[in-house]
Amino acid sequence: SLEGGVRAAILARAYLSLDRPLLALAAVGAADRRERRGDDIDAELLYIEGAASERIGDWLRAASAFGRIAALRGDWLDAVERAGRNYAKTIEMTDDAAVLEKTGALEPVAAESEDRS
Repeated sequence: SLEGGVRAAILARAYLSLDRPLLALAAVGAADRRERRGDDIDAELLYIEGAASERIGDWLRAASAFGRIAALRGDWLDAVERAGRNYAKTIEMTDDAAVLEKTGALEPVAAESEDRS
């Protein structure tokens, strides 16, 4: 029988290879976070989370996952590069945010009379 983290990583990797990123994220999320799996399995689950998040356009989640890998395994240079790239995409998205400007004063609405007799 496979350990829970290994089983979740295999399942998530299979979903990702079938281009089912949301199912891959569900499989990663179902892995018991309290279980001590070791840095390699944790990094594998985070890598899958990052790759799946990239596919659905969730740049912030991808940057976070790849950044946590960099903290665990600084020798995974691909994860370090992808963390930076996804963070940059997050910043680009905030540059395109709409800005609301005040164009006039708000007028108070008159309260209706409670006495309707």
